Amino acid sequence: MLHAHILDDVRVIVPRGHGVEEVTSQPAWTPFRKEAVAFVSALSSAILRNPEFRNFPELVAFAHQMRPKKLESILETLGRQTDGAVIRGRGVILHFAPANVDTIFLYSLILSMLAGNANIVRISNKKSDQVDIILNLLDELTRQPEHLKMGGRMAIVRYDHSDAITGWLSSIADVRVIWGGDSTVEAIRSHPLRPAARELTFPDRWSLAVFDAKKVEEEVDRLAYHFANDAYWFAQLACSSPRGVVWLGGADTAARVSKKFFDRLEMEATRHERFLSPSDFVSKRLFEDTVAAHKKVKIRMGNDNLVSVIDLQGDEIPAFDVHCGGGLFYNIYLDSLADLQGILSNKAQTIVSAGILASEWRSFISQPGVIGVDRIVEVGQALTFSSVWDGVDLMREFTRLTVVDLRE
Repeated sequence: MLHAHILDDVRVIVPRGHGVEEVTSQPAWTPFRKEAVAFVSALSSAILRNPEFRNFPELVAFAHQMRPKKLESILETLGRQTDGAVIRGRGVILHFAPANVDTIFLYSLILSMLAGNANIVRISNKKSDQVDIILNLLDELTRQPEHLKMGGRMAIVRYDHSDAITGWLSSIADVRVIWGGDSTVEAIRSHPLRPAARELTFPDRWSLAVFDAKKVEEEVDRLAYHFANDAYWFAQLACSSPRGVVWLGGADTAARVSKKFFDRLEMEATRHERFLSPSDFVSKRLFEDTVAAHKKVKIRMGNDNLVSVIDLQGDEIPAFDVHCGGGLFYNIYLDSLADLQGILSNKAQTIVSAGILASEWRSFISQPGVIGVDRIVEVGQALTFSSVWDGVDLMREFTRLTVVDLRE
């Protein structure tokens, strides 16, 4: 068969020694079957117990999200949304993980597993300590007698760029999930799916923070502490990492509070310096020079270059979708929330908010002409994953509903 030769170049990382074909023959389960819940609970517990994982806060955050009480909440929500229907997994889910956010594949895999699906996950060849440690743990768990069945329902794979492999895997998938940049989405989409198959795409997005300067002035230290987590994990390259801060209120107040905030952020950023590489600092300097050559800006750099601030002058609007990461922030002053409309685009994903009421945000988002924005969260919560991401309810997309409309 054609695929037998193609799959010779696919390296199954988890479970080691297994093949992809075993996964393709697995039936769909009903959601939250005891074997799947037990596996996820064991994974969460192992991460939280092992001191080695404390060096990787994003993995600890994942483990907290997958504790039994959190899983119960997801199940309850799914039950309310699908009351009266029979819910099953869709079958085989093919996930393409991004290279810039090492652990996003975990959320995609685990939610699909809980939904009742078998899973094939293609991860990047890029070297990553975070990925290595979680892959080793996953492999260890799948070899334990109580989790052997789950090991047969997943294959985490690596392979060099290959249209033949991507095409074949796409041809057997019931759902294809693409996490990556626009070019990655376009390239993978060139490979057809079966007519009944579904596709979820999570292409390039960007995020920002919006603070009411007057209301947050007395809590700048707290904001900077939590904002550093939002910005510096994944070297500010996650789609939900804020690339700029918008300050509402009078320019004088905003300028004063902004300076306090970024001065404090310089101190907090030292806790996350390990997320940045020497190339990040070089890229940041080159990016700053490029922006300065094309826009009216003022650039402020900290002594250690952990924080760089680009003050936009006049009516300049930054190109948020073009950004180098590494701790570089656009700094923008607006009179009111209504003025934010001129900055947003369909690529706007997360807004980190402080000093602005939820009712004010609901009113603003409801206005005609406001585009983009999938999440508005507290400072420190930008990278907290949810089963609803980019406006997509993953549990609903990973499951199939059968409506039974009969009298008893």
